[in-house]
Amino acid sequence: TGAKVEQIVQQVRDYDSHATLFASSVKSARLCSKENENTFLFRYRTSSYMEYVTETRATHHRPAPGRYAVVGEMTATGSAGDLPDAATLCKGTPKGSSYMKALRSVWRYEQAADGVHVETEIAAVLGGFTLARGIVRRLLSSMMKQSLEDYRTRFGQVQGG
Repeated sequence: TGAKVEQIVQQVRDYDSHATLFASSVKSARLCSKENENTFLFRYRTSSYMEYVTETRATHHRPAPGRYAVVGEMTATGSAGDLPDAATLCKGTPKGSSYMKALRSVWRYEQAADGVHVETEIAAVLGGFTLARGIVRRLLSSMMKQSLEDYRTRFGQVQGG
């Protein structure tokens, strides 16, 4: 028996548990507000070598039975030192980053006979000097790949790319 879309959806919508679900890349996470039934504002702190805090508005869509999508748009980012722990994650505002100006990610989940197929894409507007842009680009790519591995570890039969 493979993973089920509903299992993944339940975990994805529980933003306070993202540090557990995505343990390899998220140090802490917190749901800050719920705009409506399908739109959430949350913040997370990365656990990578370049720690930062990101505020994201996530909009959830269910286009058809067995299919689900989440569109995340970064609304603020800053140094992890701005908001040092989970208790303060939703207080204040990240001070901004010269490296990442905008970020949009799309995660699509589809139930299949062999489990859940996950597709992800990310678009980022990067600033800073050339070397920093390359580092951030590799970091984002690595985080997306690691997130897929975290899904596989947690749910078993998850195929992705």
